[in-house]
Amino acid sequence: MKSYLNQTRLLKKYINLLEKVAHTEKNVFLKDEILTAAAERYLQLAIETCINIGNRIIALE
Repeated sequence: MKSYLNQTRLLKKYINLLEKVAHTEKNVFLKDEILTAAAERYLQLAIETCINIGNRIIALE
């Protein structure tokens, strides 16, 4: 259960970071390679965290 809570905290963190990026103007976002790479990485981490949570739920059954 502790690990599940850890995973949900991580997911919340990644979503919050992506929401900050979402407030960036499209032109600025597309021109800034570091910002686009960071957004891509945080999206990847969020997806992996969702998969991890799903795997833990399946393992409980």
